[in-house]
Amino acid sequence: MEVCRKCGAALRDTDKFCSQCGTRVPSAGVRARQAKAQRKKQQKEITFRTKPEKGTHYRENFEEGENRSRALRATVTLLILMLLAVAGFAAYYFFSDRSASRSEPSGNRNGSVPIEILSEGQAVSETAAPRSEELQQPEKNAENGPKIVGAEEETQPASAEETGEPETAAHEETEKITETEKQTEAPAPAAADVIDVSQIQNALASGSTATSAEVYIYDMKNDSEVEVNDCSEPLRLSALITVPILYTAASRIDAGELSMDTEITYVTSIGGRGEMTTESREGLAFPLSFYLQTMVNYSDNNCINILIDYLGLDSINAVCQDAGYSTIRLERGLVMPGNTGGLDNYGSARDITGMVRDLYSGKFSSVGTDFMKEYFHISEWDSLPTLIGQAPSLADADLFLNQNGFGDTRYLETAIIENKGASYILTVILNGDSGLAYSPAVQDISEYVSSVLTP
Repeated sequence: MEVCRKCGAALRDTDKFCSQCGTRVPSAGVRARQAKAQRKKQQKEITFRTKPEKGTHYRENFEEGENRSRALRATVTLLILMLLAVAGFAAYYFFSDRSASRSEPSGNRNGSVPIEILSEGQAVSETAAPRSEELQQPEKNAENGPKIVGAEEETQPASAEETGEPETAAHEETEKITETEKQTEAPAPAAADVIDVSQIQNALASGSTATSAEVYIYDMKNDSEVEVNDCSEPLRLSALITVPILYTAASRIDAGELSMDTEITYVTSIGGRGEMTTESREGLAFPLSFYLQTMVNYSDNNCINILIDYLGLDSINAVCQDAGYSTIRLERGLVMPGNTGGLDNYGSARDITGMVRDLYSGKFSSVGTDFMKEYFHISEWDSLPTLIGQAPSLADADLFLNQNGFGDTRYLETAIIENKGASYILTVILNGDSGLAYSPAVQDISEYVSSVLTP
């Protein structure tokens, strides 16, 4: 029997929301991904071998014995291959040296050749240098008979072009390799060439009631972009402010103003979404790297507010705007609904996409591609599913990274997707209706973009 993860109330199979607290029940697809993640986690568990406290004998189990056998076989095989390689090189140099010695004249090695001189009826062998006439006129010597006795004739093999003989097998193999290198993989289609904006607009019209909508696609493979509506208009960002916060931290760390090891005290400022718990971490100090990782991996509300206080709203706005992302304007941290004080956080789909591209492409050394692949994705245990990731064609994508946010009147998500040769960023910002009401539209858009960009 399924129970609500928030209040513990019993749930029926057909329930989409908890009857007690109203929390959304994860879909079957989300539960399947959670089970898959749990299986992976269990497979990664390692049991370490220890020696008994008493006694000197240790009996290894079957699996350890098999591992030892495989390691021994691999080591012996490697040694045999190394010995064969050494023997092959030695044989090559030995025979090549003998061939070189055979090609030299059998007479004196300094270039002179033995000749016979007849003097007063006696044959006397002496060594003399060949005459210049004979060196300059080899054809004449060949016609009149050789004057030199005991000299070996040195020949050079004719080329394939001179003899008309077919080329050697080695040359044919070289041609095959060259031909293979010339064959290149068919490039993925550019986004601007294949995406029909009207298809996305139809999905928005039929699957949402958004009063403001921005959909921006950046094709990293072909440096091509597509925007639906005016994607440079500032809209409310909700939890998607994680992107400008991460961008600011990376910029200031690379500039030497901050360090990943700087410790910051944890202080609870808001409940709700996230992984941090007040019971175990209140008042403790953690390094900046921990807050950045937890913020993007869990969209943790408390981490977001702690980093805003530490970096400063003015600093975040200045760093982003100096980098050319002029629509980014943060006015407050995350607060409970109704406590905004008339302030909010703004940005556009174009600028969010640009910052994600910079972070993922390695513009910063502190927060680069490896960091993004490791942490820039909402945990599968999060209560809010990723709407872009629910597209059927992305169920087994090669790479899916994302950040998202929602509220009573908005849904926002940016995702890095690599699948079957395609590599692109899709950012969706929808304002005007409750977050999860946009699920059909976002999924349809994601599925369409994936189908046309995947080769």
